[in-house]
Amino acid sequence: NRGHKEWRIVYNEGNKLLGSIVARLSGGGKYPQTYWTPLLPFYVNRWLNLVLTGAKQLLQAQTFRSERIKTPDGGLISVEWLDTPGQRQLNDDAPLFLVLHTIEGHSGNHGCWVRDAAERGWRVAVFNRRGAGNLPLKTPRFNVLGCPDDVHCQTRHACGKFPDAKFVGMTGLSAGSALLISYLGKYAGKTPVNAGACLCPPYDVDFLIEQLDANHPVVAQGMLWKMKQTFVSGNEHILDSPLSISNKKKFDFESPCEEEDITNSGAKELSRTRSLQEFFRAQSRHSLHDVYSPSFHDDYSNNNYNENSKQSSYRDPSNKYEEGKIETRDVGNSYNDGNGEKDIQKSSGLRKEKHRQQQQHTNHDENNINSNDDNNNRYIEQWRKLSDPKTFFQKVKTPVFVLSSQDDPICLQENIPSDTKLKQNGNYAVMITPHGSHIAYNDGVFGQRCFAIERSLDFFEAVMSEYRAKISPGPLYEG
Repeated sequence: NRGHKEWRIVYNEGNKLLGSIVARLSGGGKYPQTYWTPLLPFYVNRWLNLVLTGAKQLLQAQTFRSERIKTPDGGLISVEWLDTPGQRQLNDDAPLFLVLHTIEGHSGNHGCWVRDAAERGWRVAVFNRRGAGNLPLKTPRFNVLGCPDDVHCQTRHACGKFPDAKFVGMTGLSAGSALLISYLGKYAGKTPVNAGACLCPPYDVDFLIEQLDANHPVVAQGMLWKMKQTFVSGNEHILDSPLSISNKKKFDFESPCEEEDITNSGAKELSRTRSLQEFFRAQSRHSLHDVYSPSFHDDYSNNNYNENSKQSSYRDPSNKYEEGKIETRDVGNSYNDGNGEKDIQKSSGLRKEKHRQQQQHTNHDENNINSNDDNNNRYIEQWRKLSDPKTFFQKVKTPVFVLSSQDDPICLQENIPSDTKLKQNGNYAVMITPHGSHIAYNDGVFGQRCFAIERSLDFFEAVMSEYRAKISPGPLYEG
């Protein structure tokens, strides 16, 4: 019974509404739920569980239809819709299952995690971040954990396309769960998302990468290699290019450092990093610092949500969400933007000349070195402020399900907060299991199911039931 003992669910028991939601979780927390199976040794061994998940990623790949979105600063993100006959036959009011992928993942390798949602009648979309999958980097700005503003842009686009959807659930996998908390915290009370699910979250990012570098070097080096392949390889000419000063003036960047400092990092510094800590420090200079305009929340142009739709019954009717002034393209699984590279080449001469002039004025004395070190530290602090889920944990108003495994080889058990801390925010229900590995949680006689996704769907459907049980419409939580 190794797989059945020691699981628990932690939440603020003083919150009766959350208690009602937890009581509706029919599946419970026993993992694996299928015990009589030849795959049991895989389920209770963290490395075999990961191997099985890797095989499923290859064997259960799904087809996605890509809708690409150009961000105000020239970046490229996408909403990837699961494209199957069953998905195409769904009614317009089908609930939305939105997925934030792993640190080096993308829609192409997340098919095994979305099958259960599709089979239960949810409309599935994966939000690809900048540089993920076949998305090219268009600017030197990227963030390994993702940008909350980009997620809000993608969410508005997805919900604007299906305004009659009766429910919106958002699930973050691994690093995607950190982005989920950052997004729900930053846009608390303003997001159309009704409930969230964090699967194998990092909790404290700084502590996690420090522990991985020190105690699990093989895992750390594997992650480092994958991040370099995702963000650096093939993007050297972009990472070495300066940002447009006009963009800074137009969109009112709120970075504490001068924008030209960003141009001095480049691909070489990222490539030379030898640990996760070094890579995270180097990428902080490239990470996104409020690239959207200050009026991003209010300056929308079209596609108002229909307040009389079914969806409005489950949200604050005083809030409206519209698709912003965003260029979208429905391009299927392939994307070939011939003009993108030409635009880069066209402006490269002016940018290189400006960069050369800046370099001529660079003084390499001790004072300048200290100044650069100060700027590096300021970028790191700014990155933590905008990307670390600790910053937003207490600000989340949306009900969130969290699932963590004690045998997780990446988001380590030492990183899971105490039960006392987990109960401090009444919007979280945290399920902790002894096995499951890292976003693996394979289940079923033949490993065809995913326990983590099934519990997320149970939570979403429980929240949906609580919404329907409410006498008056409006948000489930006020704070």
